[in-house]
Amino acid sequence: MTGPDYESYVDRKIRQAADSGEFDDLAGEGEPLEILNEPYEPGWWVKRWVVRERLKDVTAPLSKPGD
Repeated sequence: MTGPDYESYVDRKIRQAADSGEFDDLAGEGEPLEILNEPYEPGWWVKRWVVRERLKDVTAPLSKPGD
């Protein structure tokens, strides 16, 4: 189904969350994205994910050359 009256499941869930205030007071609201000041790097999202999830200690042994 398509058309101006169609709302997908995901769109409806996002709208409901916004209406109930679940997106209010998010960290960094109204501020520019940090990545806009950095040069583009193809794997940027992986590096940010590793830092955010604190996986550096887990992945360090996997990245040693010669092993």
